[in-house]
Amino acid sequence: MSSQAITVTAMPKHRNTIPAGRVLGGLALMALALFFVVEQAGFRAVEAKTIAALLGALTHTRALTMGGSSIYYGFGTNNINAFGITTMCSSVILVAPLLVLGGILMLIRSFKAGRVLAGLGAALALSIFCNLVRFVAVGLALRKWGMPGFDIVHHWIGSVFVILGFAASFLLLIRIAAGGEKTAIVRPGAQRVAPEA
Repeated sequence: MSSQAITVTAMPKHRNTIPAGRVLGGLALMALALFFVVEQAGFRAVEAKTIAALLGALTHTRALTMGGSSIYYGFGTNNINAFGITTMCSSVILVAPLLVLGGILMLIRSFKAGRVLAGLGAALALSIFCNLVRFVAVGLALRKWGMPGFDIVHHWIGSVFVILGFAASFLLLIRIAAGGEKTAIVRPGAQRVAPEA
């Protein structure tokens, strides 16, 4: 009788498996987007306080908020102005899609988690900044030119500015998340070389 030695080796872990931490992170970002949509009144209240502070400083008047998302400024002068932040004008409609996109990228193994989070942070900062600039411009236009100035800046100039800002934020997130990836070039007859780490 002859005997043969049998060697048992462990099967390598499947490289396409997404780590549990990344799955949880991606789902957490999507859940955060839903939270902001559901609790958008609180988000608008924070926006209103920020914008009121900026308008008060720029117009050298006293500014405050009422009813959560209504901004009043110009106290101490004969011209008091006010406008409100609606759900469709809030930064929530910009933040939520970016959070969802960030969550989706976290579930794609080819994107590094650190880069996704860095890109998401930059994209959120840019989109919120653009919307704050629009609101401040709307407030200043209302104070200087009345309702005609408000309508032009709010419905036309400001809207285009925010749309472009959101598009730039979207592309910025993708660019940062995908940045730094090296692709190996294979020429006919040449041996494929793996990219350096």
